[in-house]
Amino acid sequence: MDRKEYNFNMKQALMAGGIAGTAVDVALFPLDTLKTRLQSKSGFRASGGFRGIYSGLTSAVIGSSPGEKNKNLVY
Repeated sequence: MDRKEYNFNMKQALMAGGIAGTAVDVALFPLDTLKTRLQSKSGFRASGGFRGIYSGLTSAVIGSSPGEKNKNLVY
């Protein structure tokens, strides 16, 4: 088979890292919130239950993109 080599530039690596990091955070944020509430000493219901599992997602997304961009660029 004929193998093609792809040369990615820095801009593409930054964009890919930012998009991937943001996608992972959006997908896993509610699961992490539920896990934290399940591990709470006060109990699942007392710590909020299923209400507000997306609370704080905006700040997590804003913070994740720059970090993931840099990590993907270096790696």
